[in-house]
Amino acid sequence: MVSEQEILGECARFMDSGPARALDPKGKEAARKLVQAWLSAAYDGLGKAPSLLDGHDVQTVLTEVLPAHLGVGDPLARDAEAVLGAFLAYQEESHFTPHAFEQRQALETHLPEFRSLVRSGTLAGRARALPARPLVHRADKVGRNDPCPCGSGKKFKACCARLGG
Repeated sequence: MVSEQEILGECARFMDSGPARALDPKGKEAARKLVQAWLSAAYDGLGKAPSLLDGHDVQTVLTEVLPAHLGVGDPLARDAEAVLGAFLAYQEESHFTPHAFEQRQALETHLPEFRSLVRSGTLAGRARALPARPLVHRADKVGRNDPCPCGSGKKFKACCARLGG
């Protein structure tokens, strides 16, 4: 899972890129919001970096994840073709993108369905809560024959392991 700061940083790098500068200056804020939603959908919804999405992943983002995060008739959907096309161009310039052709094809193929879903509000408000991050215990594991971490000088199995600690 990627932090919100990393998503904002990636979005800022896109907004400073040539493909983003070619977008309509009046729609810069909408473009930023749409790209942030795209990045969140990829990282949090699918667990993948956007540059590693394949055609099926792009279809999933466009027809399931992204519409659920947008409101009924959200105007962001209107500019999706230009903004997401510019983002894919930026991504190809700045990242290794093994499925770039598939991504572009899926974007072109599934944009009408995306717009229809946003317009109708079929999935609006159905965004799944993000899964909780798994707890990762980073302390070194104490083996049963290792010295006890309490400092008694005894082996762990003969000291704190017996006490359950």
